Amino acid sequence: MLSTVFQLVLLAASNAAASPAFLGSSKAPACHELTLQIPVTATNLRFNLPTVDSNLDAVRWGIEDSRRTNVNRTTGDILINQTFSIAAQLCVPPHGQKKSQIQILTHGQFANRKYWDVQLQPEEYSYVENALAAGYSVLNYDRLSVGASEHPDAYTVAQTAVEVEILRSLNTMAHNGHLLSLVPDLVGSTKFDKVINVGHSYGSIVTSGLLAQYGDLVDAAILTGFLPPAEAAALPAGAVLIANGRFAPEVDPVRWGDYPSGYIANADIYALQTIFFSRRNDSDPAGFDNDLLEYAWNEVAAPITSGEWLSKSEIKQFPAPAFTGPILFFEGEHDLGACLADCNGAFNATRAAEVYSNAKMIDYYVQPGAGHGLTLHRNASAGYKAGFDWLSSQGF
Repeated sequence: MLSTVFQLVLLAASNAAASPAFLGSSKAPACHELTLQIPVTATNLRFNLPTVDSNLDAVRWGIEDSRRTNVNRTTGDILINQTFSIAAQLCVPPHGQKKSQIQILTHGQFANRKYWDVQLQPEEYSYVENALAAGYSVLNYDRLSVGASEHPDAYTVAQTAVEVEILRSLNTMAHNGHLLSLVPDLVGSTKFDKVINVGHSYGSIVTSGLLAQYGDLVDAAILTGFLPPAEAAALPAGAVLIANGRFAPEVDPVRWGDYPSGYIANADIYALQTIFFSRRNDSDPAGFDNDLLEYAWNEVAAPITSGEWLSKSEIKQFPAPAFTGPILFFEGEHDLGACLADCNGAFNATRAAEVYSNAKMIDYYVQPGAGHGLTLHRNASAGYKAGFDWLSSQGF
C-alpha cells in the first residue's frame, strides 16, 4: 500500500484544548521502578580515534571526528555477547482507557530519561504525565551508559548496534507479557495489545534502526528531533563536540566523577542551551523559561559515549520494509540539530515514502517556537496533545 504523506496543521499553544485530568499524586502507585537484565548479541565496530581522558582530549577527539579526510575510521568488528542492566520505569494507569497500549520512550544524547518526565510543572512539561492522563501505559528507560543504567566501556561496548538490540528486547517483552510479569501488582494483567515507540534525537536514530531491522515489532512510531536522510542539512557531526563537548568527570566531578574514559558531557549550561533550547526573544510565548534551563542542566543533562556518537551513522536505519504501521515525524520549529533552526518546509515527503514504503501513514508535524528539546519549552503540552490526537486518528 502506498503511504499517504501530508503536513499537519500547526497547533498553536494558546489554542490547545486542555489535557485530560492528571494522575497527580496517584502517579506513584501507577508507576514501578525496574532494573531489567537484557541479554544482547550485536556486532559493534572498532574505531580509530583518540581516547578521551581530559577536556583537551575531548576537543581533539571532536576535531578528528570532523576531519574531512578521516574516511577510514573503523578497523574491524567487535562481537558483543553480554547482559546489561537497564533502569526503567513502567507506568500503567489503573483506569486508563488505553492502558493496553504502551508507549516505549527512548531519549536522546546528552540527556537521561528525565527528559520525558520533567518534574517542574509536570502537568505542562512531563510527557509521561500527559501520556498517562491520556490513558496510555508508558515504559521510560535510561539508555545503556546513561543515568541509573549500566556504564560499560565507552569505546567498544556502548554503541548504537547494542542500543537497537536493547530496544528490540523491550518491545518483545511488551508484546509477550514478560514486562507486566515483572511487577507483582500487574501479574495477571493482559499483555499489551499495541506497542508504540517514541524517540527523541539519538533515541529516534535508535528507533529508526529498530524499524529497519525489526519493523514488525512496532505498531506505531513517533520520531522527534530527527528527519530521514537527505533532508535539510544538520549540524556537522563533530561540530557540536568541538564547541561543547568535554570530559564528563572534569565537567562535573560530583555527578560524573566516577565515569570512565570516553564519556563526554556538555561543557556547561550554555552548551546545553545551544543544543536543546530556542527563544527568539524574551517575550516569545513558545520559548523557554530560565528555570527550565536550570532544571535541565541539573536533572536531565547526561554524558554520551565516544562509541555511540561514532556508531550512530554506521547502523542500518533505512529502509524499513517490515514496518507497516503509521509514523509521525515531530519537529520543533527551531530545532538546531535536525534542520539548522528552521524546520518549516524541511520534510522531504518523497524520501520518507521511499524509506517507509509499507507504512500505513507518514505524517509531519512542526511544534511552533520549540527548539530541539521539545519537552522543555513552554508549549510542551500542546505538542503532546497534537501527538496523542494523531495517534487517536490512526486508531491508537
